[in-house]
Amino acid sequence: MKNSTYAVLFSLIFFSIACKQEKDPGPDLTTQLVGRYEAQYQIVTPGGTLLEGGPSQASTVEIRRKNNNTINVLIAINDGIVQENNRYDAKVSLRDSENDYSSKKGRISSFKVTTENANSSLNVYDNGDVNGGFVYGNAKGQTVSISWF
Repeated sequence: MKNSTYAVLFSLIFFSIACKQEKDPGPDLTTQLVGRYEAQYQIVTPGGTLLEGGPSQASTVEIRRKNNNTINVLIAINDGIVQENNRYDAKVSLRDSENDYSSKKGRISSFKVTTENANSSLNVYDNGDVNGGFVYGNAKGQTVSISWF
């Protein structure tokens, strides 16, 4: 009886440890990306018309942490010319790249941000600044590019 009790106890401990390891989301990649950023945008309509604006309080990107490797992105443009409100989740992973397309010095991390219909990147700098952008297709058939530096 004692041996079977120990076997059951050992099995329970083993399975609880295994389940905990499967649920571990890995290192926190998203906390440092959280914030609200004034952005500039370009939108190309299906007819080829280019709409531009920002950076201003009327065009913003807000990034919220969902878990260690997922962010919730809220894009809001309401500048009198364009009204665009979009929200989606995006997966975050470390990006292996030496390229930084801004002239800003002090980059410490670079992240690949992946959604259903787009891949983007974000950079974090030693002073805490975050810059980057998103490109995606909206429900109106337009291509939206929004970025901040």
